[in-house]
Amino acid sequence: MFWKRHLKEEQAFTQEFVFEDRTLRSQDGIWFCPLRDADGRWALTKPSGFSALGPTLIVIYHLKTGEFVEVRSSDCREVLLDGRTQWETGGELRIHQLDTVQAAFFLINHQFSVPPELQEVYDRHLAEQMAKRVPPPKRPPEFWLEWIPLGSCSHVLSHEVDIGEEIEELGASYVEFLQSLERPVQEYRSMSYVELLPLGRSLFRCYPVDPQLWRQHCDELPPEDLDLLELDWPAELVPLQEHLVRLRELIEAPLCCLTAAVRNKLDDLCPTLEEEMEAHDQLISQLPELKEIYTKVNQICRQLAAMRASEENECDEEEESPMSCSPAEREQGRNPKPVTPKTAVLANWGVGLDGTTGHWWLFRMYRHQWRQYSRVPIPQGFPTKLMLKLAEESGALLRRDALTSVSEGGRSISQKELLNRVTHALAKAKKAIREAIAIAGKVNYENVGNPIPHVSMGWRSIIEVGYVVTNDEGKVEFKRREEM
Repeated sequence: MFWKRHLKEEQAFTQEFVFEDRTLRSQDGIWFCPLRDADGRWALTKPSGFSALGPTLIVIYHLKTGEFVEVRSSDCREVLLDGRTQWETGGELRIHQLDTVQAAFFLINHQFSVPPELQEVYDRHLAEQMAKRVPPPKRPPEFWLEWIPLGSCSHVLSHEVDIGEEIEELGASYVEFLQSLERPVQEYRSMSYVELLPLGRSLFRCYPVDPQLWRQHCDELPPEDLDLLELDWPAELVPLQEHLVRLRELIEAPLCCLTAAVRNKLDDLCPTLEEEMEAHDQLISQLPELKEIYTKVNQICRQLAAMRASEENECDEEEESPMSCSPAEREQGRNPKPVTPKTAVLANWGVGLDGTTGHWWLFRMYRHQWRQYSRVPIPQGFPTKLMLKLAEESGALLRRDALTSVSEGGRSISQKELLNRVTHALAKAKKAIREAIAIAGKVNYENVGNPIPHVSMGWRSIIEVGYVVTNDEGKVEFKRREEM
């Protein structure tokens, strides 16, 4: 049984290796001639770590005495000798003996057919190893606090965060969290508790700090990011902080455990079924206090919603006339008082690509839902490529990724020229986005900020960049990459 194994095919072996008619000696002291003493052979070639070394050849021989021997060499090449193709090697032959388990593992790992006698040996080896395994001690939910972070780092800078909007988002995920806890779990490890996780992401989210702006207002060393509770909160929302601190204390440890169960399925950090059940039961036992906290949070959220509605109405009235004054002032001919121009909060806006048409669409977040507005005329070519990269990387575009996106294969282009391409392409995309937001938000173009500012590592999108999808009901929705 002489066979050769390529990476993509297995065929009857019709070639021979030059060294096979010689007597070889392994590092274990075994002398053998492959053509004379072997009754089985498995061979494969694969690329070396360095291209200059050529392909690496690995051959496993089964000797008539029952041993397995591996012959390995680099710098292999095919030569035609006397009308016959042979494999030659310019590298050193590395020969050593394999035990039966190692030989079986080699065949399995490289997808060879494993002889029945090797299967039996390998199965016995696995059974012995499993019998020796000692189950790990049960870990409490607090174990995962050190290993599993709940929150993610937002792409919105800390000084641009709208605390009210963050609290509204947190309230929506809080409702989903409590409703999920009240539903009976049909089967653990069935992803039935995935709805619990968004609350952790909202509650423990961090926001990057702009070092330059920080230095203008504070002498201390700027931190890399700030936690939600470390931001500057409006006075009317400060009473809410103590409730959120308590909420964190209740849910952080069990949520870390359940997050590990979702993210680390094939990792040692994955909790056992018993540990997972304990974390879920701990949340259920705290349900009365969690509901009480929600009631207090919801009261403040309702007050905030009423205030926002009032502010929006005032802005709409002011928008009709850029200058306002009382009737008496108009009669007396006094100069009207200037009104602060209305600006757009970029974090509430998003653009998504419709994969079927190739068009970009503008969306706005309103009451926790994305509403579709108009088309955004982002040009095809490099602008669309860079926007797609932003969508794939959740709003972060590294400098090297941007340069790669605008490079053309087969041409040698200087880095300066590539950077100019990126700058011009992003300028076109940003102009189209700002114009669309200005029209949809009924604000002046000058009052729409830079949606994709430059940062130290590249570019960061303040608006959301994602995709346009159609749900089961035929409705158009905006989805981020992590929601797909």
